[in-house]
Amino acid sequence: MTTLDRDGDPSGAPGDAPDGADASLPVRPPARPRSLRAHPAWIVVAASGAILVRATIRQRLNTDVFWHLAAGNWMLRHHSVIRADVFSYTVHGHPWLAEEWGFEVLLAWMVRHVGPDSYWLLSGGACVLAFAVSVARWRRQGAGALWIAVLCIPVAAGLAMGIAPRPQDLSYLFFALELALLTRARSRARTLVLLPPLLLVWANIHGSFIAGLGVLGIEFLASLLARRDTSATGPATSRLHVAPALRVRDALATLLGATAFSLVNPHGPRLIHYAFTVATASPLNAIVEWQSPNFHIPLFFVAIAIPTMLIVVALATGRMPVDAVALVIWLALFAATLRGVRFAPYLAIAFGGLAAPFGRALKESIRPTLLSAPVALVLSVALIVGHHPAPNAVDKADAPRAAASWLLAHRGRVFSTYTWNDYLISRDIPVFIDGRTDLYFGTGLLGTYFAVETVSRPPDPVFRRWHVRYVLWPAHSTLANYLALDPSWRLARRFPGAEVFVATTPRA
Repeated sequence: MTTLDRDGDPSGAPGDAPDGADASLPVRPPARPRSLRAHPAWIVVAASGAILVRATIRQRLNTDVFWHLAAGNWMLRHHSVIRADVFSYTVHGHPWLAEEWGFEVLLAWMVRHVGPDSYWLLSGGACVLAFAVSVARWRRQGAGALWIAVLCIPVAAGLAMGIAPRPQDLSYLFFALELALLTRARSRARTLVLLPPLLLVWANIHGSFIAGLGVLGIEFLASLLARRDTSATGPATSRLHVAPALRVRDALATLLGATAFSLVNPHGPRLIHYAFTVATASPLNAIVEWQSPNFHIPLFFVAIAIPTMLIVVALATGRMPVDAVALVIWLALFAATLRGVRFAPYLAIAFGGLAAPFGRALKESIRPTLLSAPVALVLSVALIVGHHPAPNAVDKADAPRAAASWLLAHRGRVFSTYTWNDYLISRDIPVFIDGRTDLYFGTGLLGTYFAVETVSRPPDPVFRRWHVRYVLWPAHSTLANYLALDPSWRLARRFPGAEVFVATTPRA
């Protein structure tokens, strides 16, 4: 018998079913509406992502993106991977192992078919996704909302240091995905099958895929050590632990599979040796991104120094166990970052995974509220909206547009700065040297260029050796002042921030 309760809803004895229903099936209770409350800490998470978007849309195109685009357009025109230099007059025709060919083709294709927004999608889009993947990984590692908000600040700062339409940004995403997949594989080993295909794509985008192979090698060694010490797979009782380690056969199969898949590239096994050589090459020390970080810059301090102090305190106090695998990965990237600041975004991603379990010891007393979501939305929009340059706007400091147009109307070889030459390549002007620094290893051209730049040796013999007719150089610089007094050169044109000198004697 069915009766009505106080609210007029049908009710009855246990086991009774509504009319027309099978009495043998249990009656599901009505679903509770989902709460719209959210933790206030997610405001910081949303704001951190919005800051990455803001950093993206406020940037202008500069340096390497110009020759990346030129190389991609060349490959689309010729339907072939570029294998020799076609952009310089110093090493023209010299073999060039284009390790980033996949990104260059993707960039050129997207610019053609998607439009200028492609620059933003391939830079900020990749960094925001890497940030989101990292946040999801921290949640899986047991970090609470408040601790995740704390981690967001240095990690977002580290990613912001690398935002640019370059293949590195996609590499940050691949690195975050690899660490997230390894975290999930500790409870679901089948996830490991996704890593070899990831390394295949990674190897055809950027040379840092060797770091991905290195991480898998560390995981394999950790599984061997854990097998010898069975306590390593149980609850952590020491300051350092492996929790929980992968099975040896799974870790080995993943490492071998990922290595084999990474060899599926236009250059074959040579790519691994080449990528390692470039990453450890000393000639790159003259370039800013390959130099040690300057901790007087606030962004560097937040992204590198503060996380380092936190890790040191955690190890010194011993109040919480530290994952040995995550610590080794972080230490390796810390050493790389001290050598070259370009590794800072990878270090930030690794730090988040290392520090996420620390949040288990925190007691969060802040409760969710209905105001969190609207505040996060309003704050994110406020950080993003506002005047910004077009996606394809060019940085005037790195692109002498007017001077390049003038040079196109005059015949003769041009000697210009390391960064300006990247832009000249995009204008079909052959250059002495450019951002493809590894192409010039072993030629002596890097040292020659820096000697001319600083006038530490007479530049005229170099210009005569390479039949240079025009020198495009920043105004009031050392070399510009030297040429202004050199009778072999005269000032041909002056542009905002740049001067063009022409040789007074004919050059072939």
